[in-house]
Amino acid sequence: MGRIIVNLLSEFEILDRVKADWSSPSVTFLCTTYNQKDYVGQTIESFLVQKTSFPYQILIHDDKSTDGTKEVIEGYRLKYPNIIKCIYQDENKYSQGISPILIAAKESDGDYIALCEGDDYWINEDKIENQFNLMMSDKSISMVVAPGERLRDGELLSDLHCYYGPNEKSVTAQDILNVPGMFAPTHSYMVKKSYLINAEEAFIGAPVSDTFIELYCAVFGKFVYSPEVGSVYRLAAKNSWSETMASNKIDNQLKFIASMRQTIEKSRKIKGFEDLDWSVKLSAMYYTLALYYLKEKEFNSFSKAIEKSYNYAFIFKQQKMLFYLKDHMHLIYDSFYPVLLLRRKLKVVLKRS
Repeated sequence: MGRIIVNLLSEFEILDRVKADWSSPSVTFLCTTYNQKDYVGQTIESFLVQKTSFPYQILIHDDKSTDGTKEVIEGYRLKYPNIIKCIYQDENKYSQGISPILIAAKESDGDYIALCEGDDYWINEDKIENQFNLMMSDKSISMVVAPGERLRDGELLSDLHCYYGPNEKSVTAQDILNVPGMFAPTHSYMVKKSYLINAEEAFIGAPVSDTFIELYCAVFGKFVYSPEVGSVYRLAAKNSWSETMASNKIDNQLKFIASMRQTIEKSRKIKGFEDLDWSVKLSAMYYTLALYYLKEKEFNSFSKAIEKSYNYAFIFKQQKMLFYLKDHMHLIYDSFYPVLLLRRKLKVVLKRS
């Protein structure tokens, strides 16, 4: 999808709009990038059009990109040197088990951080202003999230991602865990800097930190859902985490589950996390694994995975059906699986229409 911004303000115009000390920003827009040359320009431009009543900082952490992402970022930094700050790594940190978010958060100047990865972008120029005002209205709020749009092959899908109704509401840690997939899109996050750093440090080594950031903020602060849509998630973007998981699906999912279980056990030693019920999340992880086994016709492994999924929690009607058919799948696969795929494709088509 091409640029959504036609005319960007110059740095002088942005600074002149808010008469304040821009060396002390209220909010840092934290963007982590890795080989996202085709997308990161749109991401940065969606930051630069934010209309705020306070100074902000754009902080971009590039994790040793090799595709020209750094050069794109640098082009924007040179035009906005008093707004955009960059961290360019000489070696990839994520592959060493080091969190780019944690590195960048510690270097940020704002007390509040809005997250957005380099392949996602914001679509509401008041997103930051509105989320910040909400957090200022109640200093106990540690994190605000919102639903988001999803982009596939250049087209926005018709349904919202992570939509929980039209009303603003507080969310508990168990509410987050009772959702099979992600609770909220990362590109919608605004979070207190101190909470983000503490969460990242508490769960170093987690395969994905999003869920644990949410849980930490819900346990130790006040977690708020806002219905105002302000951002877009790019499905199947090049070099994204989801694309990485899509290759060697079974092995990657097994590693993901093992790492998640290890992190979950670690979390139980933290006050406030001891009694959290992970059944729904674990059910979803094993359900995904079961589908991967089914696609490869590994019927014995499929049967074990779908049984684990169903025993943890009932999450989908399709899951229940697969559970009851698990011992006969080798007999009906050739007629059943194409129908399963067709139903999934029809759902996508209907959602787009």
